[in-house]
Amino acid sequence: MSEKWARFVVVLLLVLLVVGKGSAEADTENGPMRAKFREGALIVKYKEGVTEETRRHSRERHGSVHKREFSGLRMERVGIGQGRTVAEAVKEYEMDDDVEYAEPDYVVRALVVPNDPRFSSLWGLSAIAAPAAWDTTTGSSNVVVAVVDTGIDYNHQDIRANMWVNLAELNGTPGKDNDGNGVVGDIYGYNAVKNNGNPLDDNAHGTHVSGTIGAVGNNGIGVTGVNWNTKLMACKFLDASGSGYISDAIECFQYVKGMKARGANIVATNNSWGGGAYSQALYDAINAQRDILFIVAAGNAGTNNDTTVAYPADYDLPNLIAVAATTSADGLAGFSNYGRRTVHVGAPGNSILSTVRNNGYGYMSGTSMATPHVAGLAALLKANNSGLDWRGIRSLILSTGDQISALNGKSVTGRRINAFHAVTCQDSRLFSVLKYPARITVGVPATLSAVSVNCATPAGPVTVSLSGGEVFLLHDDGVAPDQAAGDGIFATAYTPTRSSEVFSFSSPAGSETIGNIAPLAVTTSSLPAATVGSFYSRTLTASGGVVPYTWNISSGALPAGLSLNSASGTISGTPTASGNFSFTVRVTDNRGVSAVKTLSLTVSIATLTINTTSLPRATHGVYYSVTMAANGGVRPYTWSISSGRLPAGLALNSSSGVISGTPTTSGRSSFTVRVTDTRRKTASRNLSITVN
Repeated sequence: MSEKWARFVVVLLLVLLVVGKGSAEADTENGPMRAKFREGALIVKYKEGVTEETRRHSRERHGSVHKREFSGLRMERVGIGQGRTVAEAVKEYEMDDDVEYAEPDYVVRALVVPNDPRFSSLWGLSAIAAPAAWDTTTGSSNVVVAVVDTGIDYNHQDIRANMWVNLAELNGTPGKDNDGNGVVGDIYGYNAVKNNGNPLDDNAHGTHVSGTIGAVGNNGIGVTGVNWNTKLMACKFLDASGSGYISDAIECFQYVKGMKARGANIVATNNSWGGGAYSQALYDAINAQRDILFIVAAGNAGTNNDTTVAYPADYDLPNLIAVAATTSADGLAGFSNYGRRTVHVGAPGNSILSTVRNNGYGYMSGTSMATPHVAGLAALLKANNSGLDWRGIRSLILSTGDQISALNGKSVTGRRINAFHAVTCQDSRLFSVLKYPARITVGVPATLSAVSVNCATPAGPVTVSLSGGEVFLLHDDGVAPDQAAGDGIFATAYTPTRSSEVFSFSSPAGSETIGNIAPLAVTTSSLPAATVGSFYSRTLTASGGVVPYTWNISSGALPAGLSLNSASGTISGTPTASGNFSFTVRVTDNRGVSAVKTLSLTVSIATLTINTTSLPRATHGVYYSVTMAANGGVRPYTWSISSGRLPAGLALNSSSGVISGTPTTSGRSSFTVRVTDTRRKTASRNLSITVN
């Protein structure tokens, strides 16, 4: 199975809105593919240099038909023939030498959670200090935010004046593509669901986030957005149920990119949606609009995006800002996703009042509602300083927020955005590590990166020191592994030489030390049995942590006669009692970190046996001595002659088992030797001594 196909097996982000008709679930070789996708369709990206004729032949080979072109991305949506599953079609296309990748057309959904009607004011704008920021700027009608969502009610009384207008279409001939962008009548934006120029909201979600970004301010009605004045471009790819396909989202990004190229001053796209599996096609489309900020909801599953991926929030792109939701008490909303290395900032997202369809107003909650506060701030910053590009705006958003305890350790910045601090920034520094190898494999290259900014400006140099004394300089030059020059993210590649490491990052903006040390663990899983009276030795083993280790018995006891060497971890000695002994060993590393494991040791008693099988000859009148040997049983032993007699002049020592003396007669004497242990168990052996 290809690596690309394996990445599709990802669970869809759970939200409340129900996926509409026309989607499916499939099973793959690796188990159920729970991510929803469009039935009978694929997104296919071709390799560099593949011509349209070659594409046509490829479609013919695979029994597919062209459905939609994504110009500039070497990508298209195709319909697959009946009788084939999406999984089968993906495999077939990925075996095609002309294809870079193929993937399902995944479903994504608007990220909202149930309304909380207790809040009755625009507390979110106060929380981010928007009123104070408005003393500096209230926005600009020259700045555009593209809302990629369910559309916008562009007739709403509190939004209409702030809608972006395509003047070429407004003033052109009805029913004609007056600006030549391939869309007829796109006065307010684009509808990718119906492939037309009418992005009217039929859900309310897109209108709600739009009001937070830019509901008209100071007009005596309704609410206001972060911006009193701005322009909202609508791109509808989510349908009336709040669900949509990746291919339609890509269409929106293509539209937005095209309109920016035509002169629209688009600073950001607002993306209050998520779900589906990893999509390389969506990643490529977002990356292709690098000069536009991609501001995205972190997700509503209440999970850690560092460990449980959520797309598109988890895409590793420099123009992306992932947003968590905070409450009016500056807590992390219970539904909100978070992530120390992946979710960038927090913003108000619980019980947010904003515009809805048909001149209405309503409350919604979700990271969907947090995201437009950040997109609105991006527009406000551009209005305040037209010379800022996406890099400076992103740096200001990240570096100027208020530190709140609820986001400490749960976001890159630990901050909830602050509009006033952002528009008036003088000296506000942010330093945070973004990438380091969570698990080190010696010899396998890894990336080290960190964000280091002061207001809108990168703050270098950034270095990282390792525990072995090595020092690396991180770069913000756009040369791999750094993704973009001048964005305040510094990166370098390094090849580990140790299985555990301590990374000490430092810059003028701050420092952070991360111990990448494998977890300490006792790796001995069992102990071999011991025998009473026989010497025993076994060394315990551990991994991870920082050596040297110290060992002890934390509970229970070793069998009598055995002891544990605290330095070497060796259990040794001669057991004196039998039985099954359970005990817990503790290993402590050089940092004082401990790990424990419960083990058991069985001590058995060997069968009592006389080992001596014959005795040497003796000589009349010459001193004689030989020691009987036995093993097993429980010492000490007692020896005796149970039948027969020793030669005259010889005797058996009952304690030592020594037969000794000076023989006084010649001849052969036969006898039976008996040994008895402390349990009164006996063993016997028939022997003889010949005296010459």
